[in-house]
Amino acid sequence: MLAKAIKRSRIVRFLIDLRLTVVCLALLFVLTFLGTVHQYSFGLYSAQKEYFESFFTLVGGLLPLPGAQLVLWVLFVNLVAATIYRFSYKAKRVGILIIHGGLFALFFGMFFTQYFAQESFLELAEGEGRNVSTDYFHWELAVWDADAATRRVAAVDLADLEATGSVRIEEYEIELALERVYHNAEAYMTQAEAGERERLNSSGIGLFQELRVSSDPQENFPGVLATVSGAGARVPLILYSRDLAPTSFLLGERRLSASLRRKAYQMPLTVTLQDFRAEFYPNSDVPASFESDVLVTAPGSDRTVRISMNSPFRFEGYTFYQASYRIDATGSEWSTLAVVENRSRLVPYIGTGILGLGLAVHFTQVLAKRTRREGARNAA
Repeated sequence: MLAKAIKRSRIVRFLIDLRLTVVCLALLFVLTFLGTVHQYSFGLYSAQKEYFESFFTLVGGLLPLPGAQLVLWVLFVNLVAATIYRFSYKAKRVGILIIHGGLFALFFGMFFTQYFAQESFLELAEGEGRNVSTDYFHWELAVWDADAATRRVAAVDLADLEATGSVRIEEYEIELALERVYHNAEAYMTQAEAGERERLNSSGIGLFQELRVSSDPQENFPGVLATVSGAGARVPLILYSRDLAPTSFLLGERRLSASLRRKAYQMPLTVTLQDFRAEFYPNSDVPASFESDVLVTAPGSDRTVRISMNSPFRFEGYTFYQASYRIDATGSEWSTLAVVENRSRLVPYIGTGILGLGLAVHFTQVLAKRTRREGARNAA
């Protein structure tokens, strides 16, 4: 009785309505179109944030629409409600049940990727190898022993440090205090202004000019004013994200180095760029294709693989895509690989396989039912 009463409620009837499914699918189509148009003018990151990772959006700053996140959650609830309250659990409906299982797998993979996948990049010059990838948007303040034979980096996420104000790094017995963050700044190699303490910087940077924060985090280059304390001494630092040289300083008898850098992620393999090639359209500098030959070194194996625009390389939970390239003033070629760590990357393939199986079972059942009817009709 309770189940029937719940099924008759307006909320449940709304959630299991097939028209809600159609509206959600139509909205996803519209949002995909609008996001593609938006990307052309404002870039991929802005399109993702505006249309695909938001719960609500304003088209042209005027027309409100639900974002893809909200639409997908509503579609997921619609699927769950329909499975519970609308589905008929009978042998003749087993194909539809398998299809629903495939859809649940696709939703699981999508939500896991959205909230847990880690995206970074790897920029390599020919002959260079690295086992650390770099975040696109997030920054960290890194400290290490400048005289040690092996660099052991203690890194603190800049956003976490900004929230707490200071942090204790036990490995080096120091206190790192953040005094000010410029979320986007231009640095100048001058002396500090009157009344300001002179801060240490290896490149001679003396002050920052704060700039407007861009909507695209890749265009923001922060700077920080920080103080390192330890061994009875205090060293004021000025660190800039575009500063290529780390700032070294003495703290007691130990010489340390510090830098503000993009957040780094260690990988279980080393990728070395052996050769990069780009082909261009005739009489233009527009690339038709580009690819990288890399040596992949992992525990117990070394192999050479080719990564191109349409052929990524996969290793355990990591996927490497050929993202872009650059040629510097000396003519050296640099290849940029997008790195995605996604432990659920196989789930979409599994979900698609389950969907295909469900469709095959369903159509087989329909065909068998029709064959039996025609046989009965002919016998009559």
